[in-house]
Amino acid sequence: MKILILAITPLLFSYVNAEDLNFNTTKLNDIKAIQVDKLEIEIPIPTKKLIVQENHDYISGEIKEFHLLAQTAKKLIYTHADTEKKFKDFLTKWTPILNKAGLKPTKTEYKHTLGFQHYDSDEGYVLRDFWADKLNYDALASSEIYKLQHELITSLKKNNMPTIAAFRINNDYVRPTFKLYYRTKYNENPDHEIRLRLLKKGNDIDYAILEKAGVNIIRKDRTFSMVYIGKELGFVTRFGKSAEAIKIKIEEYKKFLKENDKEFLGSKIIEFDEPVYEYTHAVNLYFYQ
Repeated sequence: MKILILAITPLLFSYVNAEDLNFNTTKLNDIKAIQVDKLEIEIPIPTKKLIVQENHDYISGEIKEFHLLAQTAKKLIYTHADTEKKFKDFLTKWTPILNKAGLKPTKTEYKHTLGFQHYDSDEGYVLRDFWADKLNYDALASSEIYKLQHELITSLKKNNMPTIAAFRINNDYVRPTFKLYYRTKYNENPDHEIRLRLLKKGNDIDYAILEKAGVNIIRKDRTFSMVYIGKELGFVTRFGKSAEAIKIKIEEYKKFLKENDKEFLGSKIIEFDEPVYEYTHAVNLYFYQ
């Protein structure tokens, strides 16, 4: 069996947080893409349990070096690259991917090891990403990783959010995982943008409340971990010294949410068997940010 894979040059890893950066001013010239080389190799299929995906409509492959792995924010993609040459390698890889998503590359900027590629879309689309490394799966089982990837890609497709690229990550800094890139509609408020998201706050999730509220749950990963598609979910816990006090807490928080243009989804009151620091009750509250 023949499989086409991307040829990628090994380089070093670094990571930045897009939310802490100002992406409003870039005035460098565009950098044009070069065609990505492909290698054709023969590989055996060891058993029927290994699932091989064929005829998929997204770009796939393996990435070993993190400077070639795009981060997404606003109407741009970006990376951390030690040199401008490495940033050009990044652009070589990602310009065809943007084009496949129907996004028009515009301005680029390379400053202080950060490289940015802006893009436009006449239809208001943007590229977003989803890391799978925080989900619960057997990282040593390739078939399990594939099944999880396929599950998420299928859910995105059903929600009219096509996957544009899916890359397996093979790097010593992280366990074997993958990252998906998909297209969705842009929203000025990132919390309100419809995305593939993970809810994992350290507490068990009250699934019944979220299902009743109509949250689009994609995967009940664990009792404390959930994948969903939609706006950003918020979760807080409040404590009270009586049943009456906890009800007041709920109403106060509902008022706070309304005043801050957030949508209350539901709550669950918990009564303690014994008081905890004089508190007898708690309440879990869910809302859209």
